[in-house]
Amino acid sequence: MELIGYFLVAVGVAAIAYGVFASRRRPDAAAPEAEAVSEMDHRIRPEVTSFHVEGEVARVDFAVPVPDGGADEVLSELLEYEAIEVVREKARNLPIDQVTKVVALASGIGVASVELPSAGELPPEMEPPISLHLDAGDDPLSHGVGPSADASEAGAPSTDTLPPLGSEVRVPAAVEAGLRTLGVDVQAADAPEFVRGLVTLHRYSIEERDDRTYLARKGGVTTLVRNVPHGADDYPELGEGDIRGFVADFVQSGADRGMLVTAKYAPYAIYERERSEPRIQFISRERMQSFVDRMATS
Repeated sequence: MELIGYFLVAVGVAAIAYGVFASRRRPDAAAPEAEAVSEMDHRIRPEVTSFHVEGEVARVDFAVPVPDGGADEVLSELLEYEAIEVVREKARNLPIDQVTKVVALASGIGVASVELPSAGELPPEMEPPISLHLDAGDDPLSHGVGPSADASEAGAPSTDTLPPLGSEVRVPAAVEAGLRTLGVDVQAADAPEFVRGLVTLHRYSIEERDDRTYLARKGGVTTLVRNVPHGADDYPELGEGDIRGFVADFVQSGADRGMLVTAKYAPYAIYERERSEPRIQFISRERMQSFVDRMATS
């Protein structure tokens, strides 16, 4: 009996020890989820094309297109911030004791500079001046194109020559800075590049299907995106063949939603297509402003 008593005590001690060990392990078990949240909050950063220290000046060049007339205040402040952060990262492996000034460039054009408090002393780490992603938890592709995009706006265009899309679409300064950070020249981009930039800012994961098609995923929902580029010599109205091909590919894809993107005008036929298949939508030239507004404000 005495041996049985000792055995039971030993079992009890082992159980308590396991419980303490398991409780200490639980935070580690939750680490992947915390890591996922941190990754979602991680900001989108511009691509660095070069970094040079010349004497007392550190120069950081980014692959960011500069708008006509030069960078505005929002873009300048953003790239100034990113340039300092690049120097901060480089300082882990490179000496910067002599650096007194950091210059930010965009595609080789100087857009901002900052004097350091003293040689080699960087400003304290701060939050970026603007957020380079929109609401990471929202799914704006699930929304409609807006009440202004009705059948009265569709139909054959009045001219065969279409101006650049950027000359007709208004984009908030912070969103434009985000698009330029991704390398999208808002003033010159065609609709597919423009829309893909907005989708990227909203933190959709993107899977390429072919050179005109990709899948945008978020929250377990998949959107098939078909790009129809508009060249300078192209007919300015979306063709029936592109419409039929998009609808057929969407049905076969198994995606939850489908979206065709083009800078061309859309014919009346798209409204019948959308009525018969509510899961698809056409983002054409006359609908682009409504699309940008919903992406910018979601």
